[in-house]
Amino acid sequence: ADASLSVIDRASGLVTVTHSLPPASSPHGIVIDVVNQIAYVSLEGTGEIAKVDTATGAVLSRLTVGPWPRHLAFDPTRNRLWVARFISPDPAGEVRAIDTTTFWLDTTAT
Repeated sequence: ADASLSVIDRASGLVTVTHSLPPASSPHGIVIDVVNQIAYVSLEGTGEIAKVDTATGAVLSRLTVGPWPRHLAFDPTRNRLWVARFISPDPAGEVRAIDTTTFWLDTTAT
């Protein structure tokens, strides 16, 4: 199935533009780095996080984080993107941290 990211006008509630994402990527979570105009999108179907330019909608980079990434939290003061998985390996849950300055995996917490 096609995957996309749409921009919605808050005043009207109308979609102003739609950007394509990788096929069958199943986008789920999104957080915005307002200062750097970057959107981070969890691609549950491919096990990746996409780094998207909010001005153009271009996918700047994709980072593999493991199966089923869903929920995201962004800490701009520490330049960290936290990624929770829908299904974590046994015996505990898993949260991965991405350094947003390098867009590379930093740590994994269980």
